[in-house]
Amino acid sequence: MNVLWGFANLVVGYLLVAKVGTFELRRWRHVIVTGAGALLMSVMLARTFGRFYGGL
Repeated sequence: MNVLWGFANLVVGYLLVAKVGTFELRRWRHVIVTGAGALLMSVMLARTFGRFYGGL
């Protein structure tokens, strides 16, 4: 179930970044900001959910 949920999030994220916004893969600023946002969100979610499962 986690794999399906993660894939659904990936699809929605792609649609929001690539189809709704003005994301250009050839512009480094777009790639860096998107990657930094994804990394920051991943760390924050890992710390939040880690509290329920023994903490990180």
